[in-house]
Amino acid sequence: MFNRILSFLLQTGASKYFVTSFALAIVTSALGLFSVFVWIAVVLSFIPVLSKIAIIQNKLTYDQKVHIQENFLLLSSLFWGFYMWSSLQHNMGYYSLVFVVLSTAALLYLRSIKSVFYAIIPLLIIDVVLLIFFENPTHIGLAISIIVFMALLIVFKYHKDKVEVKKELEISDSSKSQAGKLELVAQVDQMKEANQELTNQIKQIEAELSAASMAKMEFLATMSHEIRTPLNGIIPLLDILLDSELSDFQKDYLSTAHVSAIQMQKLIDDLLDYSKVEAGKLSVEVRGIKVLRLMDSIKSTYKKAADNKNISLVVKVNNNVSPLLRGDPTRIRQVLSNLISNAIKFSSGGTVKMTAKKLKDFSDKEVIRFSVADQGIGLDKETIENIFLPFTQEDGSSTRKFGGTGLGLAISKKIVELMHGTIGLKSEKGRGSTFFFDLPLLKSVGERQS
Repeated sequence: MFNRILSFLLQTGASKYFVTSFALAIVTSALGLFSVFVWIAVVLSFIPVLSKIAIIQNKLTYDQKVHIQENFLLLSSLFWGFYMWSSLQHNMGYYSLVFVVLSTAALLYLRSIKSVFYAIIPLLIIDVVLLIFFENPTHIGLAISIIVFMALLIVFKYHKDKVEVKKELEISDSSKSQAGKLELVAQVDQMKEANQELTNQIKQIEAELSAASMAKMEFLATMSHEIRTPLNGIIPLLDILLDSELSDFQKDYLSTAHVSAIQMQKLIDDLLDYSKVEAGKLSVEVRGIKVLRLMDSIKSTYKKAADNKNISLVVKVNNNVSPLLRGDPTRIRQVLSNLISNAIKFSSGGTVKMTAKKLKDFSDKEVIRFSVADQGIGLDKETIENIFLPFTQEDGSSTRKFGGTGLGLAISKKIVELMHGTIGLKSEKGRGSTFFFDLPLLKSVGERQS
């Protein structure tokens, strides 16, 4: 219990100052210099100590605590001054003892310079008054010595406080800087861990997507092979039967079967090509292209289908197009075939015109515009905006009336972009459509300009 009380009394500077005052009061009283002023001063110096009790401390603000300490130290010092004036003015030795002990305690224990001044100024005033009223050289010398002593102590205290404050600020800044660095390091570590975790998740997702894509590709390749195998037997046999002697009804039935088989084969090809595009497996090559021969070959392929619908196929290649260029003839044939097939499918007569012309000429390449114009049903504005999206057709009835999956133009767009070109169209409902795509094709070595 005693240790707790002693620990409480010595935990702050105000508490230590009170203990010193209390001990000094006991000493002076024991020496026969008892005075009520002394004990009033001691009680007043105890008030700041009481403000440190948890129950009282929680109810006071910081400013209130400071004011209590300063005001009661000043009052305590005044009563010590009254005691020294009334009881010790003829006992300069005891006067000096009280003055030095209280002043030293204030300087050592009180942290605030303002609190130190409040605790010492009344004592200094009494010292100066005694110096004026008593002209005893011994008293004067002692008083001056005390004043000098106090001045030196105050200067020392002020300098010490400045150094301590500076050190505390440096330590605080250093601690803050160190804490800031540690916090930044911790944040960087957390970000690295989060980044690594995201990277691992991305790799896992990519692996899963790759596996899913491979599974889809394998499935489509297997299914297309399995379906193509019987179709490779059905279509040639239907061709042979169509060339034999048949009645009109039989020929009509076989033509329907032949068209259906061809559409099924086209559907399989479209699905396989689209899956390759989506998986990024579609590739292009660069080799020689004779544009006119390529377009004539496509015309020959679709001439029979056009004749069946009384459609005239026209091919035109402008004279400014180089006869030999370099690119991927297979992919160009695929896109043009898709556009020609659509033009014939959505036309009931008239002309389908396939043209090629040069848009731009560079030293090492030419930009060629391939276009396919028809006089078919045309497209409305809304359909034009979405026509190159997968599974998009002119309207809901087109699939039933004309057939197809709506993948051809989506695949064509991907192929053209893969060859660094652009694709577009011009169309008006009921007045036909013109699809075109612009491709940069390399010049042959002999036609390059140095």
